[in-house]
Amino acid sequence: MNVNKKIIATAYGDPDVLKIVQEPIPQPGQGELLIRVEAAGVALGDVLRRRGVFVGGPRPPFTPGYDVVGRVEKAGDSITCYREGDRVAVCLDGVGGYSHYVCVPVEEVVLVPKSLDSHEAVSLVLNYVTAYQLLHRAVALGTHSRILIQGAAGGVGTAMLQVGQLLGLTMIGTASQAKLAAVSAYGATAIDYRAEDFVAAVRHRFPEGIDAVFDPIGGDNWYRSAQTLKPGGTLIGFGFTSALTHEPESESIARIEEDWRLLSRGQSAMQSVHACTYSVTQWKKEHPNWFKEDLHTLFDMLLNKQIKPILHSTFPLQEAAEAHRLIEHSKVVGKITLDCSD
Repeated sequence: MNVNKKIIATAYGDPDVLKIVQEPIPQPGQGELLIRVEAAGVALGDVLRRRGVFVGGPRPPFTPGYDVVGRVEKAGDSITCYREGDRVAVCLDGVGGYSHYVCVPVEEVVLVPKSLDSHEAVSLVLNYVTAYQLLHRAVALGTHSRILIQGAAGGVGTAMLQVGQLLGLTMIGTASQAKLAAVSAYGATAIDYRAEDFVAAVRHRFPEGIDAVFDPIGGDNWYRSAQTLKPGGTLIGFGFTSALTHEPESESIARIEEDWRLLSRGQSAMQSVHACTYSVTQWKKEHPNWFKEDLHTLFDMLLNKQIKPILHSTFPLQEAAEAHRLIEHSKVVGKITLDCSD
């Protein structure tokens, strides 16, 4: 292949703004590796960026994509720790993954065990690292701690259910009716958030409240999630998918941005609980060794069959728009990936 094919978001808007383009293959600079991508993950954060409602997101044109697994094609000068053909994983800052080739700093990559499937491996890079760090590093949880996972049937949600089950946690997960069985399969109590008031449902089961809530929805949902907690419990916001219902640069988006900033600084109106935010890309910058350690741990867990990513479907790179449509219309259980090997 003499050219690099990649997806460009040509404007903010519906999935049709995603176009495939061709350009020269990039060349690695000093301290970089050129990666020939085999599998790229598709995330709800990609949809938010494409819609123009991601806090601090890029302006078009840009290439979406966080999580990538591929093989080293070429190394920049003086790099000897990786060789051509080594399979590696990398978590980008939300831009660049939907591509046949990417150049990345050598310190960003993690070696992938040879026997792992690329699409299963890429499922760990964003989703499972997020789940693992939320449950192992972001909050102190003991065996039998009670937690609520909002959006429990998604890519991160199903990862949290698997990791939480291994930790012996008592789990409650919200999902739409069609996805409740996927939540219950991991021993969690499943709540249909469309048919039930999740606050009342949690409080009915645990009148004293629960220990922690993990909420990727944001907005008013954070305040409702906090109502399920016992005094001193922890709310962690790790996304703001509620932004999908608003227009770019609207007053509503500005409020979501402000809520995120306040929670990031530990400031909120939820005085009786501990509230904070989590971002896998921000934590990777602040704690790069944690990211690598946790991803290696997850690779070992996958090799030992302790975890098993749910792969909803895989699309060719040129059909990235179809993958976005599925995610945007809440049709996905688990992870969608793109095949970038053609």
